[in-house]
Amino acid sequence: MRLPYILLSCLTCLIFIVSCSDQNKEDEEKLKEDVMAVHNDIMPKMSDLNDLKRNLKVYKDQIPDENFAKKDSIINSILILSKANDNMMNWMAQWKYPDPDLSHEQEMKYLTAQKDSVKSVSDDVYMSIAVAGALLKNAPDSLKVKE
Repeated sequence: MRLPYILLSCLTCLIFIVSCSDQNKEDEEKLKEDVMAVHNDIMPKMSDLNDLKRNLKVYKDQIPDENFAKKDSIINSILILSKANDNMMNWMAQWKYPDPDLSHEQEMKYLTAQKDSVKSVSDDVYMSIAVAGALLKNAPDSLKVKE
């Protein structure tokens, strides 16, 4: 008489374990997708960074030498664009999919750190583009990057 209850309890535990495992995998996949979504959003902006750097260099050469403040602003913007580009390249070089042997907690911790890191890179990219775009507002039309 006790055997059916024991079997029912074991079956319930097994179903619970499998459903938790499925939910863990879904959470991990969602976080991987979030990381890659940020990456995929900023990847096309990398060519904009390079275009802006090139155009700022040309614009800087057109500014009279006496206008130190403007030249300095342009040089700083070029450096910020370069740093944003380097940060993206560094993030991509170190990115790897988590080891399948990691526990759920370890994988979620790794992916959360990667999401935070790539989000920071994204913020740097968009900020550097905005600063460069503002500097190029007064530049000749041929130097303005089309959006």
